[in-house]
Amino acid sequence: MNIVRASLSIRPAFQHLNGASQNPGVALEQRCLRTIPHAQVKQREELGLVLSDTERDYFREVSSSQAEEFNAPAPSDFFQLLNLDLGATTTDIKQSYRALQRLVHPDLIGDDANEVSVLLNIAYTTLMDEALRAAYQYDVEKYRKDGRAYDGRPVSKWHGAPEEKRAVFVDETSCTGCFHCANMCPSTFFMEDDYGRARVHTQWGDDAEYIEEAVSMCPVDCISYVNRDQLALLEFVLKSCYREDSALMGRRRSGNLGSKPNKHDPFKRAEIWLRHRKEAKLQESSIWKSLLTEEASAAMARAWLALPYAVKEKGWPEFVEANGRVAFFGR
Repeated sequence: MNIVRASLSIRPAFQHLNGASQNPGVALEQRCLRTIPHAQVKQREELGLVLSDTERDYFREVSSSQAEEFNAPAPSDFFQLLNLDLGATTTDIKQSYRALQRLVHPDLIGDDANEVSVLLNIAYTTLMDEALRAAYQYDVEKYRKDGRAYDGRPVSKWHGAPEEKRAVFVDETSCTGCFHCANMCPSTFFMEDDYGRARVHTQWGDDAEYIEEAVSMCPVDCISYVNRDQLALLEFVLKSCYREDSALMGRRRSGNLGSKPNKHDPFKRAEIWLRHRKEAKLQESSIWKSLLTEEASAAMARAWLALPYAVKEKGWPEFVEANGRVAFFGR
């Protein structure tokens, strides 16, 4: 095990934020002294992440073997699967269905195309039925409005160098709304209105040195450096994570209450989401025709991601282009 100790450089203007009765440098130094497995440090170096001592202390990632394979935009409803707008006509549906079905026919592609071929049949049957389409479209509109369709695009804007592989992420489920980071780095962080928690609006909007100090000064360690290619997924799953009130959060920190459920931790929730995508099963039942579900969307994404790259590129060029932006968005 390697002990990595953060170097501290706290700006004098913010030293009062931790309270006059406590030396903020000492308190922060105690929090920053952590044990980091050498294997994890080596893995991050292999990924090309150049981290300072403080950044290593505050680096977190989605620990999942499926992260690279399933962290990608994919069709999540029948309209996307058929490359159709919500206002498509029956003629549009027929033309798109026939073209895509010819492209992914199992006799040409093999077993990898079986599930997508079945899905195309279900999509066609659903959208060609006026009543079924109306019910399904209602669900799709709500699904998209609620931000439940993963498009691989980060919520925060990118202001860092194109080759930068790190990003900054705030776990809003742990944030107490102290304003430290937003006061120190206003071009990077802000306080969102719904819950009063800190959030990154622009990646690397401030100097890296000031961001590092803002991360180090967080009293609850809710700000992390993350892999840039995992940022979009983390910001996506954070939308559905429950924010506890400050009193309940205080009880958890004091040890009077257990840890928060995994589904409310964005890093754990991202791992659950990836695993769900991998394990979701295709079910030909009424649930596909009457309601858009998380299970249906996950199964659709998994089936589509299994297609050969050349087939996806020809049939769904927009999604293939979006996939290329997951690792390095903003180019």
